[in-house]
Amino acid sequence: MLRRFAIFLQSLVKYGLVGVLTVATQAAIYLLLAQYFRFEGLISYAVAVLSSLVITYFGQSRWTFADRKSRSVVRYAIVVAGMFCLGSIGTWLIVDSAKFPPAWALPLMVILIPFMSFLLLRHWVFRHTAARS
Repeated sequence: MLRRFAIFLQSLVKYGLVGVLTVATQAAIYLLLAQYFRFEGLISYAVAVLSSLVITYFGQSRWTFADRKSRSVVRYAIVVAGMFCLGSIGTWLIVDSAKFPPAWALPLMVILIPFMSFLLLRHWVFRHTAARS
């Protein structure tokens, strides 16, 4: 039981590190394209997000959940899209509809959605196969 919890925590830390690397990379790509190459802001953002999705997929599948045999790009895309929708709806409800200050949406963005993503990635996207030894 303690060993399983330690493995869970280790995966959670790796997940966080990949997340930080992903955000830093996304910001760097965005700034490089928007500020130095003078691309439109939306184009710069779209390229940065798409690049970060590739980085995070490979980081999570090959390092964070390296002990998993199942890797599904389709399931990964579903989780990413679902979490984006959840964050968008939640932020809209908190800030635009309920008129709370924008900072009230931060726990949703930085705690709830990342943790839900972690659990879905661990148990659905990068899961152990049924034929474990």
